[in-house]
Amino acid sequence: MPSETVSVRVVAKCRPLTQDEQEKGGNSVITLNGEKVKVNCAGKESLFSLDGTFGPEQTNKHVYEGAVKSLLQGAIDGYNVSIMAFGATGSGKSHLMNGSEEDPGIIPILTQNLFRHIRERNNKEFMVTVSHVEILDEKMTDLLN
Repeated sequence: MPSETVSVRVVAKCRPLTQDEQEKGGNSVITLNGEKVKVNCAGKESLFSLDGTFGPEQTNKHVYEGAVKSLLQGAIDGYNVSIMAFGATGSGKSHLMNGSEEDPGIIPILTQNLFRHIRERNNKEFMVTVSHVEILDEKMTDLLN
């Protein structure tokens, strides 16, 4: 992965409405159209063009396959790989990254695939380092400590 091809890709994963939001009669303010996200909040529309979009019906596995899986080869080749989730409290970042038993997050999926690739290359030595941090209110917390 030569440095000329390294780039930042931005994708959006739109979560479904929570049960509480549904019970209160809430409606989604997001419309996905290809790689575009339209946000209609209180009659004000904003349109964003991204590198990819994933709707509320898509699982974390879909996000992994479509946006993260291609980063694995770079990591195996020795390049640093970063995956970041941004959003407001309650927007689904933790579920996307960590997941649940029914819908594993992209971190467990990536970890399983990384170590599977390492096992398959038993003639090479690998050193894996991982950071899992949360930045909230300008305070960084090491989530692995």
